[in-house]
Amino acid sequence: MTPKTTWLLIDIGDVLLLKNENNEKSFTELLANKLGIGYQLADAINKIHYTTMEDTFVSEKQFVSELKVKLDYDAPEDIFAYF
Repeated sequence: MTPKTTWLLIDIGDVLLLKNENNEKSFTELLANKLGIGYQLADAINKIHYTTMEDTFVSEKQFVSELKVKLDYDAPEDIFAYF
């Protein structure tokens, strides 16, 4: 017997809200708080992550290098842990 699908979840463009410390915030706000950066920079990182991974997979090291070039941001080496 084939399992029945009971729900389908689609996230397009920072729609999902995450619960963190009893506050509902967008992923971009959570990323900004976790990295200790401003919302605009976190939003730019998030957009680069989505567009990069949409086209191809890159390593974490490549992604960190790309953020340095595109945003002049020294991202933590474990930045994928935040995604």
